[in-house]
Amino acid sequence: MSSHRLVIRDRVSDIHTTIFPAIHLDPEKTYEIGLIQFSVFNSTFNITRSNNKLYYYDNRKQYVFGGSGIYEPICITIQSGLYTLDSLVSAISQLIPESTLRIVRISDSGYYILHATNIHPVFTRSDSILQVFGFPTSPSYLDKIITDDPTFIPLNTIVFEVEHSRRKRDAIISKEQRVISLQEKSVETDKITTPSFEIPPTTHTTSVSTSSSENNIRNTLSDSPAFYYQAPFAASLNRYKEVYITCPLISNSYKNNTHSRTLYSFHLPPASITRSTFVEIPNNVIYLPLAKHTRNIREIVLRIEDENLELVDFCEEYLTIVLHIREVEKLKC
Repeated sequence: MSSHRLVIRDRVSDIHTTIFPAIHLDPEKTYEIGLIQFSVFNSTFNITRSNNKLYYYDNRKQYVFGGSGIYEPICITIQSGLYTLDSLVSAISQLIPESTLRIVRISDSGYYILHATNIHPVFTRSDSILQVFGFPTSPSYLDKIITDDPTFIPLNTIVFEVEHSRRKRDAIISKEQRVISLQEKSVETDKITTPSFEIPPTTHTTSVSTSSSENNIRNTLSDSPAFYYQAPFAASLNRYKEVYITCPLISNSYKNNTHSRTLYSFHLPPASITRSTFVEIPNNVIYLPLAKHTRNIREIVLRIEDENLELVDFCEEYLTIVLHIREVEKLKC
């Protein structure tokens, strides 16, 4: 019975390896492939483009009407990297001063509170950095956040949109009128629309209808408002990452009831600042059949993806993957 052991070593998560000489498979036989080892010097980033944005509305800034028809909050991007919670707070304070936003740990259990002056943080963005400090990004969990900001629910759930036919307009926060207003540049109709989802009743506001949301904003914005926001969950910076190794040669692999090319999956432990080598060796190798049309293997293509189908960044560290291709034994009657 023929079998082939392949050792692949690379520094990227999108691997294209040429096999020379090519592996020739007998068309009269059936073959299968399995992963027998995966190892890497674990230095994966815990802050990536999936969680490195800080969004907020600033009372002192002028908001410009965007091409999408929505007034977007200000966005600050934190550089991707491997952080501790303390070093992450320090990195954020270098981008936005502590006099404007302070992130403070209030217990040994890892709960955090934000102190904001002149700004209103936006939590409901999937790539928000605030989720690291225990703040949910889902609108359905907003009522879990403890805050004294009356505009908290409206600013995190409504969309400021303008119907316009000829010219765009600027959205500004007027300190004299203490309202979010639209500066006229043509005669048009303004509207504030709410998204289709429903927000459960909370202690922050009695209703999230258009009229009450508008009134909440108008009545509470001041020259230098200061508010606090307490996270309902403990901070979770270093978490296990779900990793999928995919290969287009395989068949009979499924994920969430749909066909996939996943050869093997596992949980990558959080990287530590001291760094360490991670080795995954299955106790029982899972073999999956090669696609029936596979007769000559001249190239192996592998992708190492996370749960969001994004390539895992190993910071250019070498990773080693060992594969085993074998002939399927025929059952004897």
